Amino acid sequence: MANWEFLSTEGFQPHGMCLLWRPDIFWAHLGADFVIALSYFSIPLAIVYVAYRRPDVEHGWLLYLFGGFIVACGITHVFGIWTMFVPDYGIEAVLKLATAAISSATAVALWPLMPRILAVPSPRMLAQQNLRLAQEIHERMAAERVARRQSWRRPDKCREWLDPMGRVPAPMPAAFAGLSEADRRQQPAIVRLAGLRRPAIGKEAIGI
Repeated sequence: MANWEFLSTEGFQPHGMCLLWRPDIFWAHLGADFVIALSYFSIPLAIVYVAYRRPDVEHGWLLYLFGGFIVACGITHVFGIWTMFVPDYGIEAVLKLATAAISSATAVALWPLMPRILAVPSPRMLAQQNLRLAQEIHERMAAERVARRQSWRRPDKCREWLDPMGRVPAPMPAAFAGLSEADRRQQPAIVRLAGLRRPAIGKEAIGI
C-alpha cells in the first residue's frame, strides 16, 4: 500500500501550475526538455554504432554502458515534459533513481580503466611511429646499397656485412667499423644504423 502511495498523484499539482502556466517560462522548459531528450536519444545510437562496427575496441562494453546511461538521462527529460501536465512525481523519482544507479555504475567502471584508455596511442602518435619506421627502412636500404657497392672493392670484408639474401642484418655487424672516412661522410645513414661515431677511424683502422 505504501508503494502505491509513493506513486500516487493525489495532492500534487502539475508542474505547469508551479510556473503559473506562464507561456514564456512554460514553453522554455518544455522546449529545452524536448531538445535535450532528442539529443540524449541520438547520442547513444552513434555510440552503439561505433561499438558494433569496431568490435576490436578494448572495453567496448563501456560504450554500451555509456549508451544506457545517456538513454536514462533522456527518459528523465521526457518525463519532465509529462509532469508539466500530469503530477506523476513518484514515477519521475523512480526514473531518476534508476538513472542515478546507472550513472554511478558508469563512473565506477570508468575511473579504474582510465590508465589503460590513456595508454592507447592516438592516430597522431601512430602516424609518427609509422614515419620513424619508414625512415629506418629507408636508411637500412641505403646502407645495403652502400654495402653492395663496397663489395666490388672489398669483397672479402663486405661479404661479412650481408646476409645470404644480400641484406644488411640487424644489429649492424662490427665490420662496419671498416668504412672509410669518405664513406662515412657520404653515407650518414650507415653511421646511424651501425652506431658509429663521425670522429672516426681513418685508413689505418681498415687496414689500408
